[in-house]
Amino acid sequence: VKSSYPSLRLLSITVALISAVGPLTIDVYLPSFQSIEADFNISRAMLTQSISFYLLAFGISTLIFGPMSDKIGRIPITRWTLALYTISSLGCALSESYTSFMIFRVLQGITAGGSMIACRAMIRDAFPPQEAHKAMSKIVAIFTLAPVAAPIIGGWLENTFVWNSIFY
Repeated sequence: VKSSYPSLRLLSITVALISAVGPLTIDVYLPSFQSIEADFNISRAMLTQSISFYLLAFGISTLIFGPMSDKIGRIPITRWTLALYTISSLGCALSESYTSFMIFRVLQGITAGGSMIACRAMIRDAFPPQEAHKAMSKIVAIFTLAPVAAPIIGGWLENTFVWNSIFY
């Protein structure tokens, strides 16, 4: 439908950017591991657990937020999870202990998974099946660029500021 094309294009771009949050969050702080370990006085093995717990929370959240978005709507789930993601990112940046950092990393995983799954369902809702496949292929292309760009962005932020800036 020609009149709704710009809004569908904007939806696709928005979903792509929100979908990229998850993989970006996994890899963006990798260059800062040494600084984070020093600040929290922890080992590499302990800090690496923050990736595992993030991924576990991310995966489980998709199972929860998928049906929730069917029931209460895609946009409310997306808004709430993005708001909570922002709060959890600030929590990571302001953490003064490894324990609080881990709690906020898990919350990041939960909320990134929730917003991604709700947004992807919006594509399925908004496009006819054949067009949805095309839109999703473009979204996946952007999704796959995030882990490539994340360490570069994270390294630049740490070198320019401090590791906490990555989470701001």
